[in-house]
Amino acid sequence: MKTVSSLLALALIAIGATATAAQAAEPETSECAGLANCTSIPNTPWVVVPPGTLGFTNHNQGVIEPGTVLWRVDCAASKVPAGRDYVVSKPGQPLIVTAFVLPFNIGITGSPSASFYAVWEREVATSFQPLVGCIPKAASASAAAGSTSRLRQRTFTHALHPGQTKTFAHGCAKGERLASSEHGVGFYRDSPPTEAELKSLQVTRRNKGGRVVVQVRTGRMVGDDERAEIQIHALCGPVSKSR
Repeated sequence: MKTVSSLLALALIAIGATATAAQAAEPETSECAGLANCTSIPNTPWVVVPPGTLGFTNHNQGVIEPGTVLWRVDCAASKVPAGRDYVVSKPGQPLIVTAFVLPFNIGITGSPSASFYAVWEREVATSFQPLVGCIPKAASASAAAGSTSRLRQRTFTHALHPGQTKTFAHGCAKGERLASSEHGVGFYRDSPPTEAELKSLQVTRRNKGGRVVVQVRTGRMVGDDERAEIQIHALCGPVSKSR
């Protein structure tokens, strides 16, 4: 049964960097609200959030193990993320999305990337669109804070095509250990992926021998007339020194 990446979830709770979510029914989003010289990243993808899975406790009680996804959005080289928001594929969905910047810093950092971590407990897949407002690096210098974590997020991206079965394996750099992992699939299109498209995508992920191993199966509608890709994330920490 798929388990939530506890280290990542605990880190997000500890920093309390939750994005302000726009209601899906509202015509405007707030990734650049109140920010000078802010530019919203265009054409961000619709990110698939896998369904939760039914499991059982030791007392044979049914529980839903949430589906989770992690997606990274990059600003241009001269800018850093300052505002974050998202929209859901259907109004009223109880989808929980947290946006943060790595390293795990309080406020704005010099990182060029923002990441979105979504948790979903329903037994059908859904999707959301991450939104990021970027500002010039110089404007963020006075607001940067010191790092509060030694964890590093390493992201690997691969294009997806119709009717394929692929296995990808990635690990941490030398001197690092794999602490946790996540993945996400994005559809670059104006509208959310359809129910049929979501059902035609199957992704399994496991950590084996210090590496992240991901297998992807795509149906004929995944990446047929739009760009589709998978992001694989390795959350890496330093190797503990032996005494």
